[in-house]
Amino acid sequence: MTDRNDAPPPERVFRPLTLGPVTLRNVHPTSLKRPEALSVWSDDAVAPLRRLTAAVQGEGAAIFAQILHSGREAADDYTRTPSWGPSPIPWSRGAAVPHAMTTDEIDELVDCFAGGVLRAAAAGFDGVEIHLGHGHLLQQFLSPISNGRDDEYGGTPANRARLVERVLTRTRGLVPAHMAFGVRISAEEFVDGGLGVDVMSQCAAQWAARYRLDFVDVSHSAYVGGPSLSTQMADMSHGPAPFAHLGKAVRDRLPDDVATLLACRIDSLDVAEDVLAAGCADATAMTRAHIADPGLIRKHRGGEVVRRCTSCNQLCIGRSSGGLPISCVVNPEVGLEEAWREAYAAADRVVTGGRPRLLVVGGGPAGMEAALTATRWADVTLVEREPALGGALRTARALHGRSGWARLVEDQERTCRERGVELRQGGAFDAGLRTAEPSLPDTETAVADVDALWDAGVATPAAPRRLPLPHRVVGDAYAPRDAGWAVYSGRLGALRILADIRHRDDPVARSTAQRGLDALPLHTHRRSPIGV
Repeated sequence: MTDRNDAPPPERVFRPLTLGPVTLRNVHPTSLKRPEALSVWSDDAVAPLRRLTAAVQGEGAAIFAQILHSGREAADDYTRTPSWGPSPIPWSRGAAVPHAMTTDEIDELVDCFAGGVLRAAAAGFDGVEIHLGHGHLLQQFLSPISNGRDDEYGGTPANRARLVERVLTRTRGLVPAHMAFGVRISAEEFVDGGLGVDVMSQCAAQWAARYRLDFVDVSHSAYVGGPSLSTQMADMSHGPAPFAHLGKAVRDRLPDDVATLLACRIDSLDVAEDVLAAGCADATAMTRAHIADPGLIRKHRGGEVVRRCTSCNQLCIGRSSGGLPISCVVNPEVGLEEAWREAYAAADRVVTGGRPRLLVVGGGPAGMEAALTATRWADVTLVEREPALGGALRTARALHGRSGWARLVEDQERTCRERGVELRQGGAFDAGLRTAEPSLPDTETAVADVDALWDAGVATPAAPRRLPLPHRVVGDAYAPRDAGWAVYSGRLGALRILADIRHRDDPVARSTAQRGLDALPLHTHRRSPIGV
């Protein structure tokens, strides 16, 4: 645990959520797949986890611990130990061959799950979820595609389920009465010869009755090198709630007193309502939607614009898969809430008196983000030479399976209008602006009337030093190759240009202000991997 997650700011608690699950991936040292993942194999984890649960519960939400072992796909780069698996079958072509667990190691694993549940209870979690899905170790034992054993843990379906049932038997009795107890399953592996929804819905019903489960959390996929893995956190090429039917298949076979949870691309409250109305679940997960806008529920109730998730997967699961802290393409403050709060506070202290006027040239994602950010302190005019806003994302969203980019453009434009940005579309950035004081085409705003100009990388004046006012050129050239950097640079660029305005006659103060902005941690300029 670090300060980034053991004392999360209120925004990251996603209030007013009813429930926030936390994955405790490392139930054993051989499961250390990513350095940022939380561990629960040691008593040393209890105190920091207790700080996390207290923070979440203090905001009125409940928090569950999801406990798992990654199994054969756990990289050994950190512990320098072989990955564990039921059989020496790698998860993908070219991956390391896992160590086939001995019966003694299986006994050790059961003990570790028991210890993890006890520590979760001691840390104050409101519930525990044993992860049996997503191709992790317990699912690897369940599935015929990853379990080739010929002992009591392999061969027949009953033998393949033996480890799961040992873990559930051992952990169920350790959960206090006030805590919920359930499992997550992959209802469909989407792999030839793998586990299907008929088998998994039957297993879920049996486990629910035998182990007095309070809930079954329904997901899908296996961690294999193929199309199945791309469905696990379905990107924008999939429609909303593409696997809701799996939730219904499981829910229809569960006892009435066992709740069904459903995950994957429930990316708006309207979609969630449709899923519930169709009887596909009793509750839904909305992880990426709340990363994009932690105020989603509050804003929905108040009729405010919600910044919608694009399901691009670039800076959330994409960065997490690379062992990096997550961020978000549409919300660059994710993971850096305190740093951004301090930057805004510094700007509030500096920008006093009358409101400056800012001219933004270019209406792509960076230009629009700069405009709507600057409205906190300035009166803003945005000029876009094309009739429509969006820049390169207008082209990207027209591609097959990439329509999710339209959400970012639509939400930025709507917010700009709500915040009073003067939008001037269909008028080019006039070359005359590099000279004295000509007016912009189709607008009454002239260079002499604005305090600064922010160029979103589309006008690129040939001789920018001749512009008779502070200016910066950054941004939209990065989209859609890295739309996240475009949005980030737009927001940061607005703060930079406002500092230039207020300190234009004080070079020392201007340099100090810019150094402060330079200290704002970057989520990286490099394009993030696509983790789908």
